[in-house]
Amino acid sequence: MKNILRKLSIFLILIPALFFVACGKTKDDSSQKGYEVSLQAAYSVAQEKGYVGTYEEFIQAIKGEKGEDGKSISNVEKYTSIGVEDTYKITFSDGTFSYFTITNGKDGNGISAINKGSSSVVEGRNQTKYTILYTNGSSFDFFVTDGKDGEDGKGIKTIVKTAEDGLVDTYTILYTDNSRTIISVTNGKDGEDGTDGRGIKTIAKTATEGLVDTYTITYTDNTSTFFYVTNGKDGVDGEDGVDGSDGLGITNIATTRNEEDNSTTVTITYGEDEKTETFILYDGKDGVDGEAGKDGKGIKAIAKTATEGLVDTYTITYTDNTESTFTVTN
Repeated sequence: MKNILRKLSIFLILIPALFFVACGKTKDDSSQKGYEVSLQAAYSVAQEKGYVGTYEEFIQAIKGEKGEDGKSISNVEKYTSIGVEDTYKITFSDGTFSYFTITNGKDGNGISAINKGSSSVVEGRNQTKYTILYTNGSSFDFFVTDGKDGEDGKGIKTIVKTAEDGLVDTYTILYTDNSRTIISVTNGKDGEDGTDGRGIKTIAKTATEGLVDTYTITYTDNTSTFFYVTNGKDGVDGEDGVDGSDGLGITNIATTRNEEDNSTTVTITYGEDEKTETFILYDGKDGVDGEAGKDGKGIKAIAKTATEGLVDTYTITYTDNTESTFTVTN
């Protein structure tokens, strides 16, 4: 009882001291250093109010009784399920327990199929019925109406050049609905004339010196250039060959025709002793006619299509409209 009265008297003294300390807390009051400074300040205020004990006694006097042991969670399990509500049981380390309830959301309703139904004409337009089937067995109908026909498009009927003004040509486009559009095209100016080309007039051998022949090319502008051709030396004559033995001359060739087997007997007589060799030649059977060859293609036109420096390009157009090109260097 005496101890309780002592603590009560200290508490009454400390009320203004603790109020003073609380009002003077800084941002570091939660640290240990700040906590000790606060206790020192409280102790000083208590002394001013008449407390006569030591600092350690002061600390022991304001220290509270030991609290009860805490309890932790040892297990959480689902206890029951009713409809969309699940009840969970919490078991604590001291053997006590408590419950809490969680309400789950209802199952969703998905689409299992979309079926196209019948069609009908409504106000001149086709209308089609569609049915959505959900996973819970319910359904929903909606209708799709065809859009109105768009306006007819218009094509180009003709494009005609209708006017010229300097480098500007005017073209009129006539559409299939007989409407018109006018466009202008500005042409580029004519380029300057290129210098006249020159062709080859003659090529003639104009000199020979030893094995070297000189040729002169005369052009259509009467200028000329030269080129040289070095000929090979004459080879050494070979030695005379050995005389061959006398040949066996043919003195007679006789033929006999046999129409029965379409054969011809040929008898050849040769040499001084009149030796003979006989051959029978049979007529061959007529061969099978070959397939007809593909139609040939003739030349339709030859035109110069490009010039670059001294090189002219010519295009050959054939009767089957294929083309090939060749070049001529002037």
